[in-house]
Amino acid sequence: MEFNIGELTKRTFDYKTIMGPSFLNGLPDNDEWQKFKKYINHEQTLALTELWFEKASKTNGVPLREDFSFDEFVQYGSNIYIAKLKEDNRWHTTFCGGSLVDVLGFDATGKCLDEFATPETLKFWVDNLNIMVEQETVYLEFYSLELTNNEISHSLTISLPLKSDTDSISDTSLTHEVFTSENLFPDSLE
Repeated sequence: MEFNIGELTKRTFDYKTIMGPSFLNGLPDNDEWQKFKKYINHEQTLALTELWFEKASKTNGVPLREDFSFDEFVQYGSNIYIAKLKEDNRWHTTFCGGSLVDVLGFDATGKCLDEFATPETLKFWVDNLNIMVEQETVYLEFYSLELTNNEISHSLTISLPLKSDTDSISDTSLTHEVFTSENLFPDSLE
């Protein structure tokens, strides 16, 4: 799968997704959660995931967006991307961190996914987001970017579902994305 994103990116490729446990019927089995966390091999990504799980444990399922304070996001802010599913059935970006803007070459804040994604990219993202919403599951994405300067950068992304209110389905994706020169896809899954 190859497509362009942003003005600093020539192409993206080598997409892989690891679906985590579902929180639809409460907290998953601890062994299942621990096994999934072993695939998260970036300290900051793991720390945000642990914070999210702490909130999920208090609600016995997917936490509310309001359960997170601005101060809690500060240490992750430049790598956070938040999107909300609106009534028009489109994903609207409510926040795109500065590190993501720097790597990708554009700020997605205030834009819908379909405004900057190619049809192939959009399908990949929306398919994963739909699974997250319908099954209230977390998931990891791994992919590589070839930048316009011909450098290759690798991404590790975790998407964590959030709810707007206690009576709703998950309608917000809290995403943490990091780019490194090292491919972070787990060796055990190659």
